[in-house]
Amino acid sequence: MLGATGCLQPVQLRLFKHWLQAASGTRSLQIGAIPRPGLNSAAPHNRYTTKSHCAQWGRRRKKLRHESMMDRRLYRFASLAGAVVLACSSVAMAQGLGSGIEIAAEQVIRLPTNKHTRQVPVVSALALSPDGKLIASGGDDHVVRLWDKETGTLQDELQGHSDWIRVAEFDPSGKRLLTAGDDHEVRIWDIATKQSATLIQTPAPSFCLCFRADAGQVAEAGFDSRVRVIDLATKQVVHDLEAPTNDVRAVTFAPGGNVLAVAGRNGRIRVWKGCDAATARDLDGHRQRVRALAFSPDGAYLASAGDDRQIIIWRIEDGMEAFRLPLRPGKVHSMLYCGKGLLATGTSDNVIRIWDIDARQDAMRLIGHTGSVTALEYNAAAGELVSASFDTSIRIWKLNAEAGSGADVARRPGASAEPALH
Repeated sequence: MLGATGCLQPVQLRLFKHWLQAASGTRSLQIGAIPRPGLNSAAPHNRYTTKSHCAQWGRRRKKLRHESMMDRRLYRFASLAGAVVLACSSVAMAQGLGSGIEIAAEQVIRLPTNKHTRQVPVVSALALSPDGKLIASGGDDHVVRLWDKETGTLQDELQGHSDWIRVAEFDPSGKRLLTAGDDHEVRIWDIATKQSATLIQTPAPSFCLCFRADAGQVAEAGFDSRVRVIDLATKQVVHDLEAPTNDVRAVTFAPGGNVLAVAGRNGRIRVWKGCDAATARDLDGHRQRVRALAFSPDGAYLASAGDDRQIIIWRIEDGMEAFRLPLRPGKVHSMLYCGKGLLATGTSDNVIRIWDIDARQDAMRLIGHTGSVTALEYNAAAGELVSASFDTSIRIWKLNAEAGSGADVARRPGASAEPALH
């Protein structure tokens, strides 16, 4: 019904106007606008009637019947067109489609063709160093790449993984990089020497990592029912927690590191305080896989999203749902807070949306990716968002001053007062 630009085409505008005039009573859609006798009435018979008159009347009656049929068809089509247009308009308004400022990327980094596979790798893992100068990426060609953010040039390629790299995380100092994926290994890289060692062998492929603030620990989970919290100094698992599913897609610590949340395939979110198994609480609201979790900068709220296209905001204090964002975009693959009251989501419709949480609507839409947006990172000091996609590119977006002035992202470790968790 809508054109490529989201607007009605000329013929649709005419039909819609026709329908509106009928609906508002400004025009009467009479069947056969020309005054005439009933279509089934016979020609008048009197002493002046002749055979030619009867033939002429028959032809006129046939023409009027055809016009009446066309009027009925036009009326039905116009009514249907008007109903569809109003329905589309109502849905668009309810979903907030078209709202928000559209922003293009300031910089695009294209991944090179892998010399062994002769294919361009997708990007599924993304990390930004704490000083905002270095980008790490990984994907299906098993190579970790380091990029200079300012120039977009490739600095190094780190070899060591033997399968798909799913996740990458810099430690709070920026001196070490952790990567993990389908090869059952969590590797730790020294950024200065570009050397790596296996931090831990996992019983299943890893999908997510998250550092615990000021504790020297990292949480790891993936395609089994366990969440392992690893001490970086001893390389030992110090907490082994039972996940709510055997396919975990999201792990995150609250700012301060005292609350841990995980979620995955069955849509259930599990939250612990202090990594204590006895404090486990389940949050049920999603009907399908949860792929992304993000704590608010103050740690009081948790955002969750995934395959059911719902974005739910939870209160950590009582574990209750606070509200849901009204728009149902594509499947959400990535999500983080990017300033005070702003939440970024990367989705399967190739769009990054910046949500105004207070207004509960998208304030900005970042347009440019041609594949699902798999990962997001935020540089609070510069007000920049970095994104990765299945379209084999990394893009850097400059958000407005308001985004840049907010607190750091919930994922990034930092001091914060811990919320109560009963």
